[in-house]
Amino acid sequence: MKKAILLALMLILAASLCWAGDKFLIELTGSYMAPNDAAFKEVYGQGGFVPELRLHMYLGPMLYIWGGAGIFAKKGLTPELKNDAKSSQLYFSLGGGLSVKLGDKLNLRIGPGLFLVSYREKSAGYEQSGSRIGIRADADFLYALGARFVAGLTAGFATASDTVDGVSFKMGGFKAGAVLGLVF
Repeated sequence: MKKAILLALMLILAASLCWAGDKFLIELTGSYMAPNDAAFKEVYGQGGFVPELRLHMYLGPMLYIWGGAGIFAKKGLTPELKNDAKSSQLYFSLGGGLSVKLGDKLNLRIGPGLFLVSYREKSAGYEQSGSRIGIRADADFLYALGARFVAGLTAGFATASDTVDGVSFKMGGFKAGAVLGLVF
């Protein structure tokens, strides 16, 4: 149900492309994420690459809403038995924020959002999966490369948690990376 609501909101945002010009920014980000769960780090290492596709709609000179989807997938070994382990986390996000002009071509964008994580982990013939909603916050420095293109840096934090068979764990973490975008 939660996934359906988030997907519907993202589709409404995408459908609004029909009546707005130069109010949209589609971005591809590539970030390194350091997971915020110690047990995850023990099996899968200190971090990894997270690609994300985000769509922003500007509501005025300073306000925007956005939606996005990303993935974090890792392979590792269990600590004691050294069994192969595989984890994948799909991220769906929706939020809003402020965009502050710092110069003719430089903007700072900051904002919170909701973070839906759909996860699946396989190890030693055992598989667990589920979904959880959490929170995230991002800050981006964007530099205009002309009228239609932007590039920049992104940093943020996202977290969601779940408990399976009495074991609590966290998903998400700190991330930092680069942004490429197209205004339309």
